[in-house]
Amino acid sequence: MKFLLFYLCLLVSFFANSQVDTIYNVNGVEKIPYYEQLYRFRVWRDINLKEKQNAALVPEEKKKGLLSFLLRTLKSDSLKAYDPADLDFTNPVPAADVLGKQGIQGVANFDSRGTYTAGMQFVFKGRVYDVSQDVSGKHKPGEDPLWRWDSRVKKIPATVSPFDEKKNYDKNSVVSFEGRQYTALQDLKELETPFKGSSFYNQGDEAKPFYTTDDITSIQLIEDVIFDKRRSKLVYDIVGFVLYDNEFPKALVNFKEFAGLVDRLYHERKMKTRQEVTFVNRYNPSIKLSFVDAFKLRLFHGIISKVENPDDLTISRIYENNNRSYGESVFARWEEEMKMMEKEHNLWEY
Repeated sequence: MKFLLFYLCLLVSFFANSQVDTIYNVNGVEKIPYYEQLYRFRVWRDINLKEKQNAALVPEEKKKGLLSFLLRTLKSDSLKAYDPADLDFTNPVPAADVLGKQGIQGVANFDSRGTYTAGMQFVFKGRVYDVSQDVSGKHKPGEDPLWRWDSRVKKIPATVSPFDEKKNYDKNSVVSFEGRQYTALQDLKELETPFKGSSFYNQGDEAKPFYTTDDITSIQLIEDVIFDKRRSKLVYDIVGFVLYDNEFPKALVNFKEFAGLVDRLYHERKMKTRQEVTFVNRYNPSIKLSFVDAFKLRLFHGIISKVENPDDLTISRIYENNNRSYGESVFARWEEEMKMMEKEHNLWEY
């Protein structure tokens, strides 16, 4: 009987440990149990990267700052990207799918030995080129008039080398191809290198397969505002943030994964690595903070755009549906901020 009870305890312990912990939000950083939350509501904030208060997130030197770090790590797959609607962070998506420029993805680099027909595109030295007329750099025997089939040669000498697509041939060069001997009628070189004003290629815009810091205009911060009744403290538990191209959401980032990556890099031995995740404090440069510290200390400016509601509508959409003006919705967004402060103040008075 004792052995039976022992095995039952082991079985219960196994299943208990194999299940996901649902006592708190597993996607949050603060890990505040639900039973310790006096109240909680989810808030969406728009961080305009063009505002002076958020200038530290996107410094003039494009290779530094939060936005540059996010795009670089998403592109290298060091940080996972999610669909903006996937707030449970269940299915990561390739960065090229959410941050790839349309019309550039799938365009191959220039091949000097390739064959191009009119209307095709390729990328060369960071620029996109359109092919204006058919051109080929292969000059394959049997298909190209620049080779002459030596029909009188029945048995190909052993000294004649097989045709090689990657090789340039001079005039009168002799090769074997598919059991026949061919002679080059002129020098057969690689394709003309693309340049501005070329007769074969039309130079286009700069190739940007991924979005850059100039393309992302704002970041939408998603956080749970929680009043922890045990500590009697209002806590901002950041869940993630969405990168926006003008008014269109592009990629969702899990803040918990982001914080783990930043924390690891911030404690690297190399100074250069630590500087990649260092928040620039323009008011006191002697104090070095990581990006995670900057968010926890609220060193940014974001305006509330949505508060959790049954209809899942933004504040501006709620006012629009009630035939109210856009100006009223702007004041309502500020009012939500004041209501949060007032609720915390009243709890402290109580």
